[in-house]
Parts: sequence; C-alpha cells; structure tokens
Amino acid sequence: MVEVDQVLTRRPSPAECAELLARLDRIEDEVRGLRVPLGYADAHYHLRLHIDLVRRRVQEMQQAGPAT
Repeated sequence: MVEVDQVLTRRPSPAECAELLARLDRIEDEVRGLRVPLGYADAHYHLRLHIDLVRRRVQEMQQAGPAT
C-alpha cells in the first residue's frame, strides 16, 4: 500500500492509474481473504477502508488525466 501512496504523490498517468487500480484489487482480495482474530477486526476494517480511500483517489486522478 505504501508504494501505491508514494506513486500518488506525483501525478501518475492514466495508464499508471490503471496499474495501481489492478494492484489495489489484488491487495483487497488478499485482505478480504484474511482471517483475523476478533481483537484485530477493527484494524482489518480500517485497512479495508484505507484501500477504498486510495482507490477513489486513484480513480479521481485517472479521470482528471495528467497534470499540466
């Protein structure tokens, strides 16, 4: 996830955004498949929220296109 966040600090191209979205999908699939103890359920939920937040940022950048 940190790598995805770092790429977002510079304006990625629409093609890079598509790659980031694919990476986020893979990360989310892995996270969704994790079975965590009840004590970590809150952290697991926040991780999934963060993935969704980052996905929305990438989608916004993808729609906006490259910075000029």
